[in-house]
Amino acid sequence: MLFSECLSLTYVDLSHSLHNDTMHWPTVLPVTVEVVAKGETAEGYWYESNNICLAEHAGTHLDSPAHLFKDRWHVDEIPLSRLMGPGVVLDIQEKAKKNPLAELTVDDITSWTEANGPLPDGAVVFVLGAQPAGAGVEGQQGRKGSRRDSRRKRDRG
Repeated sequence: MLFSECLSLTYVDLSHSLHNDTMHWPTVLPVTVEVVAKGETAEGYWYESNNICLAEHAGTHLDSPAHLFKDRWHVDEIPLSRLMGPGVVLDIQEKAKKNPLAELTVDDITSWTEANGPLPDGAVVFVLGAQPAGAGVEGQQGRKGSRRDSRRKRDRG
C-alpha cells in the first residue's frame, strides 16, 4: 500500500489515558501517575513531566502470545500487519447481561455473518460485552483445555 493510499483510511486509536484510577489486573500494583513538573519554567517556556508506574496488565495493553505459551512471540516480535486490519464489532452485551461470564460462540459469529456478510480477510474482531469489569480473575483467564486455549496454539503467534 502506498502512503497516499493510507491517508484515505480511517484509523481508530483504542488506547485510554493513564491515571491513578486506571483499571489493572487485581493481583498487580495499581497505576500511579505522579506529576513532577507542570508549568512555566524560570526561563519562560512550558514544561510538563510525570513519573508513571504500572504493571504490564494495566490500562490499554497487548498481551503477547509468550504471556501464556512458551517459545511464542513477545510484543516486539508481532508483525504490525497482525495488529491492523478492517475492524468488525461482535456485540454480545445482551447475553453478557444475563451471564457475566458469557463467551463469544460460533452462533454469535454466524448471526453476524448472516446480517453483514463474511468476515473480511485479516479482520480485527472486537467483542463487546465479553468479560465485563468485575467478572473476577476466574472469568478473565482462559480455562486450561478450553477451545480458547486450543485456538491460541494454532499459530506460532
